[in-house]
Parts: sequence; structure tokens; C-alpha cells
Amino acid sequence: MGTILEGSIRKQGNKLRITAQLINVEDGFRLWSERYDREIDDVFAIQDDIALAITEKLKLTLLKKDRDLITKTYTQNTEAYELYLKGRFYIGRRGTSIIASMEYYQKAIELNPYYWVNYNYAGQAFFGLGEYDKALAAFQRMIELEPNNPFGYLNAGAVYFQQGKYDQCIPFYQKALQIQPHYMTYSNLGTAFFYLKRYTESVPMFEKAVEMNPNDAMVMGNLADSYRWSGRRQEAADTYDKAIALAYKELQVNPRAASTMEYLALYYAKKGDAAHAMEFIKHALSIEPQNIALVYVQAVIYCLADRKAESLRVLREALQKGYSVEEAKSDPELGSLQASPEFAKLVAEFSKSKKSN
Repeated sequence: MGTILEGSIRKQGNKLRITAQLINVEDGFRLWSERYDREIDDVFAIQDDIALAITEKLKLTLLKKDRDLITKTYTQNTEAYELYLKGRFYIGRRGTSIIASMEYYQKAIELNPYYWVNYNYAGQAFFGLGEYDKALAAFQRMIELEPNNPFGYLNAGAVYFQQGKYDQCIPFYQKALQIQPHYMTYSNLGTAFFYLKRYTESVPMFEKAVEMNPNDAMVMGNLADSYRWSGRRQEAADTYDKAIALAYKELQVNPRAASTMEYLALYYAKKGDAAHAMEFIKHALSIEPQNIALVYVQAVIYCLADRKAESLRVLREALQKGYSVEEAKSDPELGSLQASPEFAKLVAEFSKSKKSN
């Protein structure tokens, strides 16, 4: 990243004061700055002015279609736009604030039902609340309004994935790739194939993701998983080593990154190093004790270490806190548990609980 855009907005009555500046990351030099004092009704024109000013300062040459894209306005309803901004604020704070964001987006949709961005974020709010049918409806409406935007397909695919409908998410990820190839989309598609136990089909997806971004520890670890489950043991071992090295580099940047510790714990566990795996997952949980994904990973690590009773106990805890039953049923890393009557009983218990809710 060579430049960053900084700015501030002040609002008083119907007046807006917007300041914006473009900073060179390497030396902190201010490439461009401007102040805009306008009426609130001019907010969309200001956005166009800022976008075009930045392209000029960066010496970017825009084709007409690109210029039209960055200045395209999807709504002229300032009240709807203000509700959208409030929704963005609350959804960024997560937790119970997601409910507030959802309410703002619903009101914005009522004012302007043709603004796709509201459906995108409303869908994300519903997704965060576990209301997957409503999330899917929002993303499908977004696709109708903006069929050439890859994020509608990505988000719809994510809903199907979360519901354990891995075969149904595949065409959505494939469509997103047709529109805009991205390493995370390849990784998501590979993960869908992986959970369907179509391991050999997952390999080229993860290889493409790594080719596009060779410095992401998670993506490198996904490739190692696909090699391992495709029977390519030496390639898997070598790739886990690369993933571990990348994760250590990420920890140098942020020594308290619980997600990076999660990756390290999993990769060590899959290489048979249970001691290092437990060390990292316990450290991660000490930083984020309410993170249910970390609890689930701890269950996986116990399973890989052949500590089945402890794995079942921790898995119960993860499911009680809302972790996906469908993922537990599909995760090949829990294979030694999945054949047991205790696992079947646990899954039946939480599947029934989910339906009753």
C-alpha cells in the first residue's frame, strides 16, 4: 500500500465541512489535501470531487467506464444515505450493535429500495445475527440490483456455506471469480470442495490462491490441508512449514493476534506437534476467551492428539456458544470423532436445539 486517504466530517444543521488528505505511506508526505464546505444535499457531488482529485494526484489515467464507475451515484436520497452511514457505524462495532445497524439498513431500504449497498450491509447484519434466510434474501436482492458486483455472489455463497450447503455455494463463488478473480474467493471455493471431501478439486483452487497471495498464512495452510487429504504427504509437510513461517512473521507485526496463534496451533497439530499446538491455542484463548472459533479449534486439536473425551467436551462448549453444527459434521479433522455414538448424540442434540429456535 503506497498511499492512504485520511479525513474528517463535521455536520452542523444542514452544513457539512469535509476535510480530506492523501498521504504517502513511505515518508508521510502529504500529496494532496482539500476542505469542502457544502450543504448536506451536495454530499454526493463531494464524493465525486474527492475521487477524481485523488486519481489526478496519483497520475492515474482513467478510461471513461472507470471514471463513470467511481463517480456513479446509487442514491440521491440524503436521508437514506444518512441511515446507511449510521448502519455502517453500528455494524463496525459488532456485538449487540449489529441489531441497531440492521434497523438502520431496513429503514434506508424503505426510503430507497434500489440502493444495493443497503442490501449488502443489511445482509451482513442478518448474517451476524444468525438469520441466514433473511441474509440470503438481502444478498439475492443485491445481485438483482447489481449483477456485475462480485460481493453479492460471495456473500450469498457464504450464507450457503454457513448452513452446510457446500454444493450450493460453489456456483456463487464461481460466478464471483468470473467477475473479479481474487485470492480469497479461490480459497473459499477450495474450502467448499474440501468440506465436500473433493480434495483433489480443492488443490488447484488453493494453489491459485497462494499464487495470487503467497504471503497469507491462512491460505498457505489451506493448501497444505488439501495436499495432506489428497495423499500428497511430503508436499503437505513442506507447505505447513511455509504456513508456520508466514504466521510467525505475522506475529512479529502483532504479537497478540489470536487468529494467527490459531493458525499456528492448527498447523502444529496437523504436523503431529501437540505440545506446540496446545501452547498456541491456550495463548489465543487467553487473549480472546469469548471467541467461539478458537474454542472449536481447541476441540479439533484435542481430536488430532487422540484425546477424544476432551475433544467432545470442548466441542460441546463451542456448539453451546453457537458454533456451526454443520461444520462439525463436515470437518474431516474430526473424522475419528464423527464415527462415535457420543458425537452422533451431540450433533442430534444441537441440531434439534437449532430447529426449535
